[in-house]
Amino acid sequence: MTAPLVLLTAARELPPGDDWLGPAEQAILRGLRWPERRRDFRLGRLAAKRALALVAGCDGALARGRFEVRPAESGAPQAFRDEAPLAVAVALSHSHGWAAAAVQRGSGPLGCDLERIEARSPAFLDEYLASNEREFVEKGPESERPLRVTLMWSAKEAVMKALGEGLRLAPASVEVAPATGPVSEAGWRRFSVSAPDTAGALKGFWRTVRELVLTVAGGSDEPQLAGNSTHNCRRSE
Repeated sequence: MTAPLVLLTAARELPPGDDWLGPAEQAILRGLRWPERRRDFRLGRLAAKRALALVAGCDGALARGRFEVRPAESGAPQAFRDEAPLAVAVALSHSHGWAAAAVQRGSGPLGCDLERIEARSPAFLDEYLASNEREFVEKGPESERPLRVTLMWSAKEAVMKALGEGLRLAPASVEVAPATGPVSEAGWRRFSVSAPDTAGALKGFWRTVRELVLTVAGGSDEPQLAGNSTHNCRRSE
């Protein structure tokens, strides 16, 4: 298992038209009524295709039409290349005109989440955070509280996706805690996970990007935050 590659894409980077989407993706898009949901769907697919192209050693602009991301029966994203399923794990998230896609070779657990840093109400803390998580938020300096509560929620989301449950799993059953220690050279910090089933094996990472919190949960080591590839992509045999 290799470390996941994470790629961010902004709404301003969306290409015109929809011919770069696969048939299944276009069918899903046609069923989305609201412009914001359509934008977010397209943005997530663009980020995913770019990340998949990087993992495959392809030029994202030339190859994006050959990759397709379809929902599996569980609802989790599943990647295809030239109609063949790929042996990779994919996780997607979007927030306020940005999308994040994480791709990892193999079938290990993987989740990512992207959230804009903002304050939440006391009712939100009471409903979704465990007592130790609320304490982490409330004991921090006033100026840090929006970051801290956003981190708690984003980390929970990443873990629930890694477990293949999403919001079907009660957020209160997932507990996260930022780990002490220095920031890595690439800007990542760690968080620990306590949750049902296999969560004990999950590793959590987080960082800020602009006004956003980006979290990744999985069974592998520190993610790689990457740009676009410039290599050619040969057709699959």
